[in-house]
Amino acid sequence: LVPTDIETMKAFSAKSEMTDRFFLKGMRDLRLRGLSSLGPCDEGDAIGGDAYFTLGASLSYSPPVNVLRQNGIRVHAFANGGSMALLSDGKGRMEDKVSKLVSLEELKMSAGVGVVAPTPVGRFEINLVSPLDGSNTFKGQLVWAMDTEYS
Repeated sequence: LVPTDIETMKAFSAKSEMTDRFFLKGMRDLRLRGLSSLGPCDEGDAIGGDAYFTLGASLSYSPPVNVLRQNGIRVHAFANGGSMALLSDGKGRMEDKVSKLVSLEELKMSAGVGVVAPTPVGRFEINLVSPLDGSNTFKGQLVWAMDTEYS
């Protein structure tokens, strides 16, 4: 399963308002990336983007322990990636901005393994995640998250 999400705002002839822009976060967008850590910044503050794309792949299975399986607990391995761009800032050519949005230099990725459990309020995950930054060094972090959407 490889879910992909591509979203854009409106026509890019007018400058977008910051309150109308996308900000990525959460375990379905990019695991291990902080809130609003993707896309353009102004003096270190995220200003959001007019367009983004995310992609992900996940493989999950029920563990061979009956008590875990009966409670809906699953083990999974995953990879997530994405990018964001501000297209309506009036600077530069649109073709260059779109090329940058989908370029490997701008793509942020992470991968990991973890445990997923259903709860009455949503999906709970605890994962060992590492950014994929090309350094060939495992920089794993143990992270947990809740999601109010079930999958």
